[in-house]
Amino acid sequence: MKKTIILTVLFVLLLAVVGETAEPRSYSVDKLAITAALNPDGSASIVEKITMTFKGEYTRFTRDIPIPAPLAAEDIVIEEDGQAYVQLPAPDEKRPPGHFAVFEKDGKKVIEFYYKAKDTTKTFEVSYLLKNAVFIHNDVAELNRKFIDKGWESISEVNIDVLLPPGAEKDDILIWSHAPLTGEFEKKSGEEAVFGIRYLSKDNPVELRVMAPLALFPDGERKTGKDAKAAAIKQEKEFADEANRRREAARQQMEEEEQMYDILGWGLLGVAVFNIVRVLRNWRDKIKFPQDAPQYYRDLPSGLTPAEAGKLCQAAKVAKGRSELFTATLIDLCVKGFYTMKGRNLGEKNRPKDIFIKIFSGKNETALQKHERTLLKLIKKALPRGGSLEDFKDYIENNKEDASDILSGFEEDCTDNLVNKGYIAVSKRGGIQILWILLAIATLILAFWAMSGMAILASFIALFLSCLAGMSAGGKYRPTEKGIKEAALWRGMKNFFNDFTLFDEKELPELPIWERFLAYAVALGEAEKLLKELPLKYPQMSEDIADGLPVLYYISDSDVYSVFDDVGSELASAATWSSSSSDGGSWSDGGGDGGGSSGGDSGGDSGGGGSAD
Repeated sequence: MKKTIILTVLFVLLLAVVGETAEPRSYSVDKLAITAALNPDGSASIVEKITMTFKGEYTRFTRDIPIPAPLAAEDIVIEEDGQAYVQLPAPDEKRPPGHFAVFEKDGKKVIEFYYKAKDTTKTFEVSYLLKNAVFIHNDVAELNRKFIDKGWESISEVNIDVLLPPGAEKDDILIWSHAPLTGEFEKKSGEEAVFGIRYLSKDNPVELRVMAPLALFPDGERKTGKDAKAAAIKQEKEFADEANRRREAARQQMEEEEQMYDILGWGLLGVAVFNIVRVLRNWRDKIKFPQDAPQYYRDLPSGLTPAEAGKLCQAAKVAKGRSELFTATLIDLCVKGFYTMKGRNLGEKNRPKDIFIKIFSGKNETALQKHERTLLKLIKKALPRGGSLEDFKDYIENNKEDASDILSGFEEDCTDNLVNKGYIAVSKRGGIQILWILLAIATLILAFWAMSGMAILASFIALFLSCLAGMSAGGKYRPTEKGIKEAALWRGMKNFFNDFTLFDEKELPELPIWERFLAYAVALGEAEKLLKELPLKYPQMSEDIADGLPVLYYISDSDVYSVFDDVGSELASAATWSSSSSDGGSWSDGGGDGGGSSGGDSGGDSGGGGSAD
């Protein structure tokens, strides 16, 4: 019953935080508001207000604007909260806040502006004059521009306001937009047209096409020497007809799906109820350890590596957590002397703010297990000449594909070793367990698709029960009789790590032994408590023991251990990472005075992209 309550609370918390889950360092574009004021000479005075929320530290934003002839971007100004940034003669790698640089590269005007943002929201204003933005045809003037092109992250809200010179009536203006279905535009008058969309996915362009009388642009220079109005109207009608056809087909399909979602939702609920009965049986099916198994074990039970010990204890339901296996192996490689760590940038009490890693290139690796050599290979590739823990973490974040190629077999190698040593074997119930997990995924998908009331309610209930099933189903492997006896000793070791302060000092190992134990404490999930309590029994830890016990000394600092823990999480993420492509969005219909967006791409000038780092 106690486990039921814990799992229920965890599931509710999961639902509460799922929308907030993010990478340790990320940013989001909350709003992009663009004003394009067209001038009589055919130029456009453009102001882009970019509101972003940062998680982690960021110092630079890069905005690139394609400028194929005869386009030109001039009079560039960057502002933040009404304060103008100072322009530099060239980009500065030091990224001084409040400054910006402009240069040309690959036919683009590139703007870099520098700031300091950490766990905050900022709004920047980018202003520039775009020369020759308006085409001057024989029969009409035309602005045809992708105000947002590939190169942007997802944007929560987009607003674009196009202002025309005075002198035209509302009926004299034609406007079309090429954007996702949910985009809407409106011709407000003969001098203003607006576009808006609540969410724009990554790399999804927004193109606006505006046609106005030639008289509004008497000084325009981008002359084409041809008629364009009739061809544009014909092209946009074809785009709109195709989009309308696709929208009607989507509506009919949605109606048909809604009719069967109710049946599927309640059917899945029935299956999930059956699963929860199976769950209750699983909870009773616990690993039975020998009656004479020790409560405490004060030495390493065998020669298993930290990751192997952690894997075995997970199979025996004594420990849990994937990232801990990577963190433990990373620490253990240092204990075994395959790299050294040295503190840098000393802070309070001479504690380091940064850890420098140096590889021992001549160390014999034959004694290492395959998964240990795998991680060591990644460290060598990431830090060939040494570097900090943060450098290693950044490498993993920025090279997920390479890291994944190296680490993909890490956990499988641990498991194979345990199988070969006779500690674990394939569970006969693996197929049922996989079925439960697939059911949880199926109900999750249905819950998002089923927009009819009863189906979505039934789907979420089924999802809840299926997640309970998945959490309790256990892993693919179960410990053998030999493995249970071994896991019992590691359980005693875990208990010792947790309760060692209860022991008399004479019963405790010498301090250097704890450096060897540390990686195993991480793998068994007891490291944080152990590191907090060690100084209670070993007062000498408050002294500088970096020369004799560098691993124990540095990692006993909570900030340093936190970085190791973060690196372990990145390693675990990279081990299961796979590349994915962004969605391209869909097109809707439109044209005339207002409405939804029209399909297709009319070949407008690109507005380029923007990204923070």
